[in-house]
Amino acid sequence: MSFGLRLKELRTKRNVTQQQLADYIGVGRTAIAGYETKDKCPDFDKLRLIAKFFNVTTDYLLEIDDNEKRLDSSDTTIATHRVNFGEDLPEEAYEELESILNYIRHKYKKD
Repeated sequence: MSFGLRLKELRTKRNVTQQQLADYIGVGRTAIAGYETKDKCPDFDKLRLIAKFFNVTTDYLLEIDDNEKRLDSSDTTIATHRVNFGEDLPEEAYEELESILNYIRHKYKKD
């Protein structure tokens, strides 16, 4: 399943229109249609907003993980456990780092 199909599935399953999602993430309805049907990908900030809107992980949206669940603070993450950026960063920064890493993996995924 592609990102577009996964997005459309989430949207229809939750009775959300393309316009409602577009309004939430700050794009036009045609951008959502492009994500769903033309293999367009949102930028990182929009991807995070989509994940937040549907309360799923970016991993789920990018097909890295098939579990449709939201991470909680007890979940093990790549950014917090494999990368040492120092202890002065807040938890949200580590979550953002992991999301960025996953976005880059998806963007450069070999088919």
